[in-house]
Amino acid sequence: MSILSELLGDSSSTTAESSSDSSATEVAASPVLQFGASDVASFSSSETDGGDAESTSFTGLGDIGLGLGAPVMIGTSSSSEQTSVSDNDSDGLLGGLF
Repeated sequence: MSILSELLGDSSSTTAESSSDSSATEVAASPVLQFGASDVASFSSSETDGGDAESTSFTGLGDIGLGLGAPVMIGTSSSSEQTSVSDNDSDGLLGGLF
């Protein structure tokens, strides 16, 4: 057996493995404030056909609106990575052939 061992030589094998996992979560909000008004300083006047009656109308502000919004966005991400490396080493006269 020593002659065969001398011809083939000693062999060794080395294997290394690594893995990594990562994840991230992000939350963002964008608040919005809105203001709106309609019929700002409107004036109207009307008469009847005979001219006997007259109607006058003045409006400073018709409708006032106030709005508040805050849309929220949520984002997630994850990743996984794996690496494997192996090395075979053999010594001897015929070790490189096998």
